[in-house]
Amino acid sequence: MKHPVTASLFLVLALSACGAINQSFDIEDGSVVNDDLNTVNGTIRIGENATVNGEVSTVNGNVRVGAGSSVGEAATVNGSVNLAENSVAGSVESVNGQIGLGDGARVNGDAATVNGSVVAGQRVVVTGDMTAVNGRISLERESRVEGSATTVNGALTLRGAYVQSLTTVSGPVDILEGSTVEGELRVEEAKRSRDRDQIPRIVIGENSSVGGPLVFEREVELHIHESAQVGEIRGAEPRYYSGSEP
Repeated sequence: MKHPVTASLFLVLALSACGAINQSFDIEDGSVVNDDLNTVNGTIRIGENATVNGEVSTVNGNVRVGAGSSVGEAATVNGSVNLAENSVAGSVESVNGQIGLGDGARVNGDAATVNGSVVAGQRVVVTGDMTAVNGRISLERESRVEGSATTVNGALTLRGAYVQSLTTVSGPVDILEGSTVEGELRVEEAKRSRDRDQIPRIVIGENSSVGGPLVFEREVELHIHESAQVGEIRGAEPRYYSGSEP
């Protein structure tokens, strides 16, 4: 399982060494910036239909990218990163904060947070991995993660979405409304005693599919709709259902 910790520590050191301090950036609609925007103790706001040909990052503050805008890496340590509809970023990272991806947003890389959730609207594309260590991941209709979607302690919910593979430890998983997991679905063994007490509930809903294999390294409660298609199941006995909910 991948964690964005190493990259996050590098970001802290890099931003502490250079860039603005106690300063926010507000980039007007339609602007073009051919440089990085780095700050400590400040918020970065990118207007609509703007272009930043560099990274956008802060230590204590939020990053907001307006509709139709594009930036390089968008990152923060203590704060949230939000991409509005139809915006583009090279990658998106937070350590302590939420990542929000509006309808039609695109991330040409990974979307990762340690202590926070990743919430994606409709028609979102992430070409790399999507990770939330202590938080949830949710993907709405026609959204696509071309790499893995991974949580440790948070829920993972797909509604009419696609991911290449899926991994969790203690969080519930809902693969709903015709969603597709192209490859493996894995629930890893819990390392901490408090996580072992939680039995993850896995639901593969109507018209959804998991190419497989489905690998369960710990006890789970597995529900599969009769219309769903799944690969080989290892380590769990499925309970099949036919209604709207198990």
